[in-house]
Amino acid sequence: MRKLNFKSLLYCAAVVLLFTWSNEVVAQNAEFEETEFKERTLIGYSSKHTVRAGDDIEFKVSSFKGNGAYAQLVRIVNGDSLSKYRELFKTVPVKSSFEGQKALANQELQLGSYVSIDDASKLDNVNAFTIGGYFYPTFLPSEYVFPETVDPFDPPTVNIATTLESQTLFSRISMSERLGWALQLDKEGQLVFIHGNGKELKQYPTEINIKTWDWAYIALSVNANEKTVTVHLMETPWSAGDTFVAQNISKTITLDDDFAQAKTLRLAALNSGVTEEGRTFPKPMDVFNGRIQDIRVFNKQLTGEDLESIKQKELPKDLLKSQIAYWNFSKGMGTGTIIDEGKFKLV
Repeated sequence: MRKLNFKSLLYCAAVVLLFTWSNEVVAQNAEFEETEFKERTLIGYSSKHTVRAGDDIEFKVSSFKGNGAYAQLVRIVNGDSLSKYRELFKTVPVKSSFEGQKALANQELQLGSYVSIDDASKLDNVNAFTIGGYFYPTFLPSEYVFPETVDPFDPPTVNIATTLESQTLFSRISMSERLGWALQLDKEGQLVFIHGNGKELKQYPTEINIKTWDWAYIALSVNANEKTVTVHLMETPWSAGDTFVAQNISKTITLDDDFAQAKTLRLAALNSGVTEEGRTFPKPMDVFNGRIQDIRVFNKQLTGEDLESIKQKELPKDLLKSQIAYWNFSKGMGTGTIIDEGKFKLV
């Protein structure tokens, strides 16, 4: 993403960065169009949602076609993007040091949050383990319905929904090396185990489907010596009435190859293994859409009562002894750091 820095100015109206092609403003006086919408050529985001006078803010912008764009600072007067009168706003150009034609590159924007443990090699000698946590999916491509009207102020879902195929729960895989494993949801919400032996990637569908807009505990148990993995789905619905029909399903898979793992552990994303220009780390892939809570790793394959116990906030003492990682997302909020309360302190 091309980065632009500037000191914020204090206006009664909102201050935004407006990109234009050549000298023609493409977003000025935008109209609400039914069904059809103009081709998007730029996408970007700001480093902050709000600013005060004197604050630094950055805008990072990518061009889908790799073309340049004209950058301009403007004030929005009556910035109403909610009602049918939003086309009545106007933009007032403001002089800035960065105004002018800018060279841009096409750098794919990866939406969503995820956790990356760059070096999870402390787990390498754990030949039998279980990783699990609570998941609350909020989007599946198979359930997406294209809107009858498209809001030009809020079109991202239209673009993203048609391209999203898979979402990741947890993984230790390098896609470029075809090495490691991942547990994902396909576009229908089916849990699918992915495994790579360094030469090819294989998918192992489970025929277990998760529901959107409700909580479920999902766990993956691995026995590397026996080349088996077991996927567990334990639905934990909010509604008391739904508990009577909640699913509790397990599926054991025998791998075709020896169990393999990559160096990096990611929660809610894959590791592409490729570091693009302008990035300091390999870009994420197949990011999860939804909420995640209480991810734990245990140094043994859990079954029976132990599987039920890991869903509890307070673990039994004997089970707590086998816990080697626990990411408590209620800790460290407001920072970019996650807290591992387990034995290995993986961060």
